[in-house]
Order: sequence, then structure tokens, then C-alpha cells
Amino acid sequence: MIQKLGLVCVGVLIGFQLFAQDTTLTRKTTYLAFPVAFRLPETGFGAGVAALSNFYIDKSDSISPPSQIQFGFAYTQNKQVLAYMPFQLFWQEKEWRAYGEIGFYKYSYPFYGVGTTDITDTSEIYKVDFPRLRLNALRSVAPNWYAGLRLWTDDFKMKEVEAEGRLATADISGSRGGVVFGFGAIAERDTRNNVYYPTKGSYTEFVWHPNQKALLSDFTYVRYRVDYHVYFKLAKNTVLANQVFLDMVSGDPPFYAMAILGGSKRMRGIIEGRFRDRNALLLQTELRQLVYKRWGATAFLNYGQIAPSLDQLEVFNGRFAGGGGLRFMLDREKRINLRLDAAWGDSSPNFYFTVGEAF
Repeated sequence: MIQKLGLVCVGVLIGFQLFAQDTTLTRKTTYLAFPVAFRLPETGFGAGVAALSNFYIDKSDSISPPSQIQFGFAYTQNKQVLAYMPFQLFWQEKEWRAYGEIGFYKYSYPFYGVGTTDITDTSEIYKVDFPRLRLNALRSVAPNWYAGLRLWTDDFKMKEVEAEGRLATADISGSRGGVVFGFGAIAERDTRNNVYYPTKGSYTEFVWHPNQKALLSDFTYVRYRVDYHVYFKLAKNTVLANQVFLDMVSGDPPFYAMAILGGSKRMRGIIEGRFRDRNALLLQTELRQLVYKRWGATAFLNYGQIAPSLDQLEVFNGRFAGGGGLRFMLDREKRINLRLDAAWGDSSPNFYFTVGEAF
């Protein structure tokens, strides 16, 4: 996923945009491709390419939003590989929607511990290979309401952990790797006026997602999730976006399937997975301003917390992060932005370079 590259991006080469239009139809297909470069202590230097296409499955369908397929590939100095293809598809006049990701990762991740008491200020690095399949398919069941099924699976193969680290010496679920595989149910309510850049309306997602050993998973746990976004148009070119996100995991999840804070979408300014536990609460607000023609700017503030149980989530015992960013509108018709954010939450700034808004 492009978000993964955005998380570690510290240098960006100039992108370029290509357009293709069928002259016999009014709705056009848009292509974009750009190179990326980055450096991290656990990866060394890395470089790759990201691309996307926005299109209409049925160009005579004037109601469905444009579909989108992204692709990213990167290779690092330490022989790591990231290959991913996230997608969003809409068809039959918004009656159907599907989204998810297909990918393969050969990568290194930091591990700081689990919970609020067993965390450290320094990370240990673990190396893992895994293919990924994430698929969500939904159908309209009432005005603005959708319901469907979710299939998520990752096959984590631990390749290396630090000899004296907790993943090697402590009894942490998932420290030897394993498969997570589960079918679940998902429901959405969507009144946004634009899928990729809403200026009004709201979006709510409800998830029930069990993983059972009887269904190919090496772990038994259940994820419950509520994700609410709401958007207000304050002025002609000014939007206030807000998000409330609650992630709850019960049972015996591996550490890499726990609820987390951090990353390019949820809690920018915190390293992805810096804080993890069975429950996470996140609040985000972002002011978005179109400044000049295709150029825009944002300012955002995030608040999050984790806890081993839902009743231990304390509203005034969390962590703050925030920052600002620049936007360049790649496609005026579909309102798709190139996003560059700088955020602070840990001791040093984190940079994010990707396509599309955080929420």
C-alpha cells in the first residue's frame, strides 16, 4: 500500500501525471505514476514506484463514484521488498462496492512492546515475510446503507528477531509468526458527497471480524470496530474533517493483529505500531483549505489511547500528535489529491507522502 511508503518517505522525486480519455465518452480514465525514495535505519536506502488508475467500470453509469486501483513496489538496500495493490471498486449505480488490498511484504518492523506498562522508548527490529489478501464486498440494503462480508488473511513468517529482545525471550503471542485468517461481517452508512475528498456528509463503518483456528487461522480472536467520519464545509474552499475510531480485539490475537496507534492514516506523528494493545481509541480533526488553483494546505490534531480492556480506556489519559501538510490536486474532476504531511508525536517529525486523504 502507498501508505506504507508514505510512512517512511524522507525524499520524494518529482511525480508525473498521464491522462487517457475515450473521445467517444464523457467520463475519462486517469493514470498517475511517480517514483519514491526513502531511508530508514532498519531498511537503509530504498526506492520504488507508485501508480494508480481511476476509472468507471460502466461509463454509462452516472451515479457510481470512480473506481481506483493503486500499485506500489519498492526495494531497499537491505534486500527488502514491498509490493501492494489496494483497490476501491463501485458499480451498478452505487448498488455494489468492494475494496481491499493484495500484497507481498518482505520487511522489517519496530516492536516497542504491548500495553502501557510493557513499552520502551527504543525498539527492537523484527524481520518478516508475508503475503496479504484483504477483501470487503458490500451491497446496498437501504438508502445510504451497505452490508456485506470481509475476508482478511496474512501469513506472517518470522525471519529474524533480536537475540536478546522480548520477541525472542518473552511469551508473546505471534512472536513465532503464524496465519491470521477470518471471515466477518461489515456494515456501512455513507452520505458523503465525494468518496475521495468529501466536503459534507458522513461515513460510518461497523465491523465484526472473527478469526478461528477451525478456519485456517493459527489464532482465535475477534475484532470489533467502529469508524465514524463527518465533514463540514465551513466556507467555499474550507472543510473541517473529523474522525472517531474505536478498535476492540478479544481472545488471543498475535501482537501484529492488535489494535495500534500510528501510521499515515491514524495518528500521524506516531510510528505505526508504536503503541499496541487489545483496545484503541482515536480522535482526529483536520482543517483542509484550498489555497490556489490545485494547491491546498491542511492542519491536523490527533488524540489516541490504548488499553487492555474497553473499560480501561480513559478519555484524559492519551497521547497527542499533530502537524500540517500540502496538497496538490491530481484530478480536479474526481477531487483526488497528492498528500505530503509532516507530523510530530514522538521526538522527531514523521513524513507521509501518498495519494488521497488520511480519512
